[in-house]
Amino acid sequence: MNPSTAQPAVPRPSANRRRAARAPRQRRGFVTVLLVLLLVVAIAAAALAINWAYLVTVFRHMQQTTDTLSLAAAPQVLDDALLCDMNCDNVDESLVTKEVVAAYLSLTNQEVSARLQMSESDLLCTLGRIENPHLRLDDFVFEETTPYNALRVEAFRTASGDNPVAHLIGGFVGVDPADVRAVSYAVLDSQVIGFCPRPGILSPVVPLAIDATAYAARTADADGDDIREFTLQLNSSDSDVAADATGALIDLGDVAIDIATILTQIEAGGVSASDLAGGKLGPLGSGPTMDYPDNPGPLGLPAQQQSPNETDTEALVATLTTIAGSDNPKRVFPVYSSIGSGEAQLTGFVAARIVSAVDEAEGGDTEHQRLSITIEPCYLIHTTTWTSAVAAARNLYVYQLRLVR
Repeated sequence: MNPSTAQPAVPRPSANRRRAARAPRQRRGFVTVLLVLLLVVAIAAAALAINWAYLVTVFRHMQQTTDTLSLAAAPQVLDDALLCDMNCDNVDESLVTKEVVAAYLSLTNQEVSARLQMSESDLLCTLGRIENPHLRLDDFVFEETTPYNALRVEAFRTASGDNPVAHLIGGFVGVDPADVRAVSYAVLDSQVIGFCPRPGILSPVVPLAIDATAYAARTADADGDDIREFTLQLNSSDSDVAADATGALIDLGDVAIDIATILTQIEAGGVSASDLAGGKLGPLGSGPTMDYPDNPGPLGLPAQQQSPNETDTEALVATLTTIAGSDNPKRVFPVYSSIGSGEAQLTGFVAARIVSAVDEAEGGDTEHQRLSITIEPCYLIHTTTWTSAVAAARNLYVYQLRLVR
């Protein structure tokens, strides 16, 4: 070989140098794979989080809907037959309740997306009874027994049902189909001890009290609906006529009787907090018992059983007649056990619609007034009704509607 034409030998890299050259490429590849894996995990986690948030949204909507449906339909559990001496009600409360639930569900579905809408097959309505509506969900017992005072509305959207809850995002990970359930209990609380007017909301109590004994002995049924009417009648303004009043004018504010105030309260359709001593009417009850030692006793309020003069009586009749012909003739009448020294001992309340009012004036040289008011018992549910778990007796007529949780 000619030394002048020989090429210099190129040294080959050692094994260590070759491995060192490959290392960055391997690290870059590993990082890439790791990033891909992390991205897949992140996407899967995001999908799970989105699906979970969606399921929470579905549950909250279902819970709000069952709350609304139970509150809307609970009044239907009141059976008019309880107001009758005979079974005058041929209506199946469970059917009417379901009709109301279906109507309100349709209205609710109109306000939400298709994914949140429920069908009637998702719902189960059960009429029952809760003895103590003041207990929490974990403590009270719901029994499917009469007389009903509660409604349970359950909503089920199951994976195998007609209206399953579809996941918003799928395909990244295997997610089992979800079953979502919500339940609400609405109860008609009749453990009434008084009324608490609220700002802008009158309590529908009128200052016309009825005698408990006379009310229990009522027999008239003028309209033939098997619900006996009651005539709240004051004494004649003629002091020589025997006293046989079945009712009284009372001052709910615990002050002297004032006809102008009484007339104003009747015209208003109830009483405000400013009309009542301490802003409340009550508490009252049947008095302490062994089971309820703290149960309040009768509430004494000023009362007048004598009919007022002609001008005031005619004003009362005119106002009561207007109420009787209105679309809201229902009022709450205090009930008294006795009247002594011008004070009525209130023991409860009766809800009734005002049917009519007249002045049974007696002629002669001097006309004598006699206020007579006909009422018919009914149910009344009102937000200002004051109830307590210590009330010994339940009220057949007056209720507060509440959710029990």
